[in-house]
Amino acid sequence: MPDYTLEEEIKDWEGFSWSMRRPEREIWDKMMSDVMQFKEAVAKTDKPLTTDPFFMAVLFSQWKTIKWLQAELKRLSGVTMEPSSVQTTLDPTS
Repeated sequence: MPDYTLEEEIKDWEGFSWSMRRPEREIWDKMMSDVMQFKEAVAKTDKPLTTDPFFMAVLFSQWKTIKWLQAELKRLSGVTMEPSSVQTTLDPTS
């Protein structure tokens, strides 16, 4: 088990969140809460915790949210949003 835990990494980022306005801080706190879902996976790496596993947990959490949103969009509208279609959709010249 790593000497430095995910909880400690999140605590080290407290100064960052304290500098935010309340709405952003609430979003940050929710994101950190979501990251804690992966604390066992991070601990099982058997490597000293650096910021890398922390950011991988954040990235994975965001990826799960994106995939859920894509599924909801497909369910509600019947539209599949693949990366190429998203770019086309967002490109005002096309």
